[in-house]
Amino acid sequence: MNISNKEKWIIFFIGGCLGAVLFLLIFGWDKLDVTYTDWLLRKDTDLAQHYMGWCTYRASDWHYPLGLMDGVLYPDSISIFFTDSIPLFAFVFKLLSGILPESFQYFGLFGFLCYFLQGGFAACLIFHYTNKKIYSIVGSLFFSGSLLMMWRMFTHTALSAHFLILAALYL
Repeated sequence: MNISNKEKWIIFFIGGCLGAVLFLLIFGWDKLDVTYTDWLLRKDTDLAQHYMGWCTYRASDWHYPLGLMDGVLYPDSISIFFTDSIPLFAFVFKLLSGILPESFQYFGLFGFLCYFLQGGFAACLIFHYTNKKIYSIVGSLFFSGSLLMMWRMFTHTALSAHFLILAALYL
C-alpha cells in the first residue's frame, strides 16, 4: 500500500491531537497558563527544584558556555543541566525573558508538546508496521496514556520526552 506524505501528516496530526487531549484530560488547562506556578511549588515533587532552577537561570547573567548560571554555588557557576529545568526551553525562554511576564513557567507547555509528539509519532510508527489507520490512531492513545509518562510529568518533567524514542524508531 502506497501512502502519500499528506496522509502520513494527517495520521501524525490526529495521533498528536489525541495525545494533546489526553494531556488536558489528565493535567488540566491550568498547566498551560504560563503565569500559573502554584502547581510547581508543591512540596511532594521535584518540580519546585526545576522551576527554581529556571528562575535562577533567567535572573543570572549570560555566561560562556551557554547554560551556566551564578547565584547557586557561590563563587562558582553551575549549569542549568543540573537542575533538570529542560535546558533547551530554558535557553530559548531566557532569550525572550525581556518580553515574558515576571512569573513565567514553560513546564506545562513542555508537557503538552511531549504528549502531542508522543501521540503523533506513536500513530506514525504503528501505521508503518500495520498499514491500518484505525490501529495507528487507537494505538497512539496507549502510548500517550503510558503510566510511566504520566508519572514523569510530575516528578522529573525533563524525562517525559518519551517521544524522542518513538521518533528515532520511526525515522
